[in-house]
Amino acid sequence: FLKNKYPTEEDRVINTKAFDTVRLILPVSTLSQLALFANGQSFEYMINRGLDHQLGEVRWSSQEALNELSKVIPSFLWRLESESSKTYRNYLSQRSNNVQSAMDTVGLERKVSYAKKESVELLEFDPEGEDKIIAGLIYGETHESFSDLLGKVKSMSTEQKKKILHEVLKNRKAKYYKVPRAFENIYLRFEISMNIGAWRDVHRHRIQTQMRQRFCIDNGFDVPEGLVEAGLDSRYVDAILKSEEVFREIEKHDKEMAQYCCALGHRVRFMQYQNMRAFFWEVELRTTPQGHPDYRRIEQEKAKQIQRIYPLIGEYLMVDMYDYDFARRGDTAKIRAKEEQLKEKFSKG
Repeated sequence: FLKNKYPTEEDRVINTKAFDTVRLILPVSTLSQLALFANGQSFEYMINRGLDHQLGEVRWSSQEALNELSKVIPSFLWRLESESSKTYRNYLSQRSNNVQSAMDTVGLERKVSYAKKESVELLEFDPEGEDKIIAGLIYGETHESFSDLLGKVKSMSTEQKKKILHEVLKNRKAKYYKVPRAFENIYLRFEISMNIGAWRDVHRHRIQTQMRQRFCIDNGFDVPEGLVEAGLDSRYVDAILKSEEVFREIEKHDKEMAQYCCALGHRVRFMQYQNMRAFFWEVELRTTPQGHPDYRRIEQEKAKQIQRIYPLIGEYLMVDMYDYDFARRGDTAKIRAKEEQLKEKFSKG
């Protein structure tokens, strides 16, 4: 279908669009690769979290990680065999059950409020956010208290505030030019509903707090526009509905295990709590033309909401608001150009 519609496009771009369109039919149980780079303390915590996890896959991967890491950093992991670590693992693995028990104890009903559509809601922001960022920019250049500086910034005119931001950010030419650390002075809390496939890309941003609800089928699922256009949407929907039957059967016995039966097209609801610096990094990165349209829409909506409440700061967001037929058109030429640069560089050596 895509080759007929776009006969002049190269095969690599067509194949990528085909996979990007149809990936939502994959189940959550689809195998993925994961690479980790961490210090000994982080690995110790990761393994402690996993060895007594409710899901067997997590227990297995944690034990295998322990086996491999013990070959190279045994001195960092010896505490994992202690009784205190075993007690700690029990504490970690039982927290969910304890929360559910506490809810029953206080009579808190588990009411259902499903996310029936893709959405972005800004739950929390700092009304003084722009003033606090500007005060933070000035802070390192003075010997005044932050409270005094904030008071001075509040008394400034809008034009004065604009001048400060302009001087600091006027030479920021590209997304990888990080905004100053003063942008970490304020935090945002979003609640988002999006398909699990797109969430898997977004949830990798770790300089923030993310909390998701369990994967389920009750939030509905997305149907890719490309499948509708190709007349394949009914086959896709039939397959998703069959997976939901399996979900219901397994959910009766194990709600943790049932998550594997969701498709990547099913929606998940989650929260992001991030500072403004992390927000800039995520939104700018995830709206590039190379990104998947499902998460680009979410990040574009986040940017629009922040630009409305923080117009002075929002002016400096490098967000691509356009839509693209192909996410990776032109990548091949860039790759070839980079290869030629490398060949030239190393041939001289």
